[in-house]
Amino acid sequence: MAFSQMIKKLKQLKPLSIVMVDRYARGGGEFVMACDLSFGTENSVFVLPEIGVNIPTGGQDDVQYARRMGCSKVLQSLLTGRDHSAQEAERLNIITKYIPKAEMDRYLNDQLAIINSLDLRDIAMYKAIVATSILDEDAGVELELKYFLDRAREEKSQTIFKAFLNNGGQTEREATDFMGIFADTLAE
Repeated sequence: MAFSQMIKKLKQLKPLSIVMVDRYARGGGEFVMACDLSFGTENSVFVLPEIGVNIPTGGQDDVQYARRMGCSKVLQSLLTGRDHSAQEAERLNIITKYIPKAEMDRYLNDQLAIINSLDLRDIAMYKAIVATSILDEDAGVELELKYFLDRAREEKSQTIFKAFLNNGGQTEREATDFMGIFADTLAE
């Protein structure tokens, strides 16, 4: 029960949780799936081995696998205890992305450079919207709109909206040079 509570708390963290697996995640898949972003290399192996010793999983593996993989794929995985490579784990939605080990440091550094530039409240906001949307689409739409309306009242947002419009937002330029408008808005 304590392990299951730890997994629940990990999923509720406001900061982004990231895990990189370069070996075996046997019976530790619930930890990997509890993290917001998860990456695996060619050395990674993901499996639920409990069936091999005839014991049930207890750390939310079954639940998370089912939510990510769907009925028939999760049953095959749970009942056979077969290993999944990182490439297969990505296709089955067990991990976020497969990255070759030789590219992992560069990839993570690039991702973290972007993520570290974000406000913690923005990360928490998007995590809340996504988590709510997965449970209930209508509630997700309402929460997203609430955040938008709350933020739209802030001076920072008003400044960004004005810069966006000054740089061609809501004009023909937006249809042909959206990223240019974003770059110019950021520069302003």
